[in-house]
Amino acid sequence: MDKEATNKTKILKLLLFGVVIFVLAMGSWIFGEFVRLTLFKPAWKADFDNGMSLKNSNPDEAQRLILKAINEAKESKIGGRDIAKMYLQYGLFSAAEKDWGTARKYFDQAFILLDELKDYSLEADCCQSAAWAEHCEYWNNHSWKPEVDYEKKAVEAASKNGGEKSTEYYLWTLGNLYIDRGEFKEAEESFNKATAILSNTGQKTTAYDLSSLARLYAAQHQWDKSLETFLKAHELGLHEKDDVRLVDSGYLRTALAEANPDKNKYDFSEVRVLLERKDFDKLDQIAQKLRTEQEVLPNGQWRLDKFYEDLFYLQYTDSGKQWQSYLNSLLDWTVHNPDSPTAHIALAYAYMRYAWRVRGDGESFSVSPSGWQFMKERLKKAEAQLHEAEALSTKCPHMYAVWANIALGQGHKKADYDKKIEKCAKDFPTYLTLKMSKNYFLLPRWYGDSGEWEKRTKELADKVGGIDGDVLYAQMIWDLDYIEVFNNIFSDNQGLDWQRVKRGMQEIIKRYPHDTIVRAELIKLALQAKDDKTAKEAFKRSF
Repeated sequence: MDKEATNKTKILKLLLFGVVIFVLAMGSWIFGEFVRLTLFKPAWKADFDNGMSLKNSNPDEAQRLILKAINEAKESKIGGRDIAKMYLQYGLFSAAEKDWGTARKYFDQAFILLDELKDYSLEADCCQSAAWAEHCEYWNNHSWKPEVDYEKKAVEAASKNGGEKSTEYYLWTLGNLYIDRGEFKEAEESFNKATAILSNTGQKTTAYDLSSLARLYAAQHQWDKSLETFLKAHELGLHEKDDVRLVDSGYLRTALAEANPDKNKYDFSEVRVLLERKDFDKLDQIAQKLRTEQEVLPNGQWRLDKFYEDLFYLQYTDSGKQWQSYLNSLLDWTVHNPDSPTAHIALAYAYMRYAWRVRGDGESFSVSPSGWQFMKERLKKAEAQLHEAEALSTKCPHMYAVWANIALGQGHKKADYDKKIEKCAKDFPTYLTLKMSKNYFLLPRWYGDSGEWEKRTKELADKVGGIDGDVLYAQMIWDLDYIEVFNNIFSDNQGLDWQRVKRGMQEIIKRYPHDTIVRAELIKLALQAKDDKTAKEAFKRSF
């Protein structure tokens, strides 16, 4: 027995020794790869990484380095898979720069190469990335009708990789892209195929799947069916970690905005084209008409505010080159028509947004000294443009909305803010934007005390009184909820009166019975207030 035990011990020691050697060998190989890739990085890899890091700050240099890297990589005979990834990344970079010809050229080269390699899994993912890049332009401003060819390729590649069951994920995306194009029959066919695959494989629909279906129903004005499906998606999303805020984060609001019977009130997509064409006279005509009409939207803002929002079509992720090009167009407008308040206010707004782009919206300690200096300079330029607008004979209330953002960045005193509100109310009695903006200024993260903005909201609504006071109260809550500074506006702020918000929102629906944006906001607020009954009744009133 002793001899047998000794043999077992020897065997165990040998096995343990073998495991240790294997672990050391693998560790050495992994560490060696890490050292090789970091300290002895191939020239093409270094150029590519440097190019990608410069794509926002210096797009011209980024383009030069990325193209150089691609040529170097091809000469070094690296794997076709890596080349295809580089093609895709350069295509995405070109799409971000609005160079669609180059983008599609490199997308197609990536797909052809992956198809030759029979790497269908990567091809499907690459095709979907290209499809999203194309549709980003539509999602940002609805200024063109996107294609679905790349997502169709994704479905085809997925099918080659793992059969029909592998296409389910891509079919949901394809259906959503069809909705973008207004092709609801094709969208329904895609969703039906995806649902059938889930059923055949014993899987269940996710919150994203249900929200996609709800979006289709909304687009077809099947309101009750849409809401029922959205509520199911919301409930399911609470149990899906990745989708917990799927409905609350605006997916419902976006879908109902797209399907809104009154959406023409909100749509100023033409202004981007007019600015790019430098048709400044037409832009001035539109703005003056909106100032004269003074039409108020359900949330309390003027339609004029929406005009300015759509006129500023840049994204924070756009490159510095794109920002400068946009600023130059606005500068040309002020030269073309120096007496246009719209031109000066639009330029002030752009300078202000540029300032906040560099600063970011984090805590003050997270901002670099150079970031502070850049912000200070741009806000000063924005302020100068507002002074130009204020000196003109034609007055525009949106000047006050831009001032509110400048005041936030410059840390104005509360008394100064109140003086501006009084002046705005005197010049434009129905313009509530500045009055509502002060609530954001009074958040504890900026210049207010805990509970201050909630107390102010109640006092303002009480001063108006009656159902109109309830409407104002609801609009002010809606304004803060829209910019999503809270995870849940009611649980994060104990002093709010949900019943008053509900009365106000229901009255707004009576005044704007066909506007689904109001109903979407009521549903969103009701879900946050845990009032499922009110959410479910949001579409009981017929259109």
